[in-house]
Amino acid sequence: MERASSLFAQKKYQQVKAILQDEVKQNSSPEVKALLAETHGNLREWDAAIALYEDLVALFPRDAELQFKYGGVMARKAESGSRVKALMLVGKIKKSFLKSADLNPKHIDVRWGLIEFYTTVPAILGGSTSKAFQCARELLKISPLEGHFALAYLYDLEDEPQKAQENLRKTVPYFKNLQTVERNQLNYLIGKVCGDFNVDLENGIERMKTYIQDYGVKDGVPVSKAYYQMAKLYRLKGDRPAASIWIKKALQSDSKSKLALEERKIINML
Repeated sequence: MERASSLFAQKKYQQVKAILQDEVKQNSSPEVKALLAETHGNLREWDAAIALYEDLVALFPRDAELQFKYGGVMARKAESGSRVKALMLVGKIKKSFLKSADLNPKHIDVRWGLIEFYTTVPAILGGSTSKAFQCARELLKISPLEGHFALAYLYDLEDEPQKAQENLRKTVPYFKNLQTVERNQLNYLIGKVCGDFNVDLENGIERMKTYIQDYGVKDGVPVSKAYYQMAKLYRLKGDRPAASIWIKKALQSDSKSKLALEERKIINML
């Protein structure tokens, strides 16, 4: 476990898998299963991850984090598989997320998971804009920063850009005293807001660098967009050489990105 945990921290997931698959045959401890499940998830091996989390939630039905991760890997499978398989998983995903939220009233990740669920699933299967806003308001009480980001996301989906921008502006005062964050996507969101409003650019750059460095399968925003945001942040700072390096990386990752192509034109004019 010590060796596997060290390799996991280095994102050497294939090596972790090789160690733990042998280990789990001899030692079926929850710790081994949990790390192997997370490893399968990072390798996008959804079926293997689901099977392990299924065992774990049966052993620990009142563990909010396990319930959330179980719902999360099922949601990922639903996104990447056929529509028929996705429909078969909808009920289980919702049940797992709701149970996690009920077990831990302050669980931030699962409320984001529910927001994603309610906004992507058709109403006939449980989708609900009002319930998504309810989760955002719950986040507002747990963490004003996360809550305003959630509200901005939902207002953007509802095509209410003014309300979305208002909520994004409300996040800025919270940046100054914020230290490290557990949810890596928050680093991306903070960096993006710094670029969008041309504020606290150094902090925005550091946050975006952290997002890129720690990027993993559970982070929703493609790393190519983070490269573009880095280019924009450096351009706003007046650092053309750094901006040029990052916009090149962005276009290498996604050569058809309209935002990146437009940003390159702006950078070249500096």
